[in-house]
Amino acid sequence: MTRAEILAEASRWIGTRWQHQAAARGVGCDCIGFVAGVARALGLPEAVEFFSDPRTRGYGRQPDPQMLAETCARYFDRVDLPAVRLADVL
Repeated sequence: MTRAEILAEASRWIGTRWQHQAAARGVGCDCIGFVAGVARALGLPEAVEFFSDPRTRGYGRQPDPQMLAETCARYFDRVDLPAVRLADVL
């Protein structure tokens, strides 16, 4: 999969309204739901794991910094800011 394919799918989500714990293009999503929804639409196996893991789907309205850091460490490679490219998640 290319960065262009990721950006194309992400662009399809423009106009999707914010909704807590949602991940449905054109219906509603929150910040992590957007990232996970794009991953699911692209067929990434990590998306299946994310959506089936109660630790990542049962979060509250108040951010939990520890849970967020653990989730990011589980699903993303760390990139130093000067190396960031299109389609990276910041």
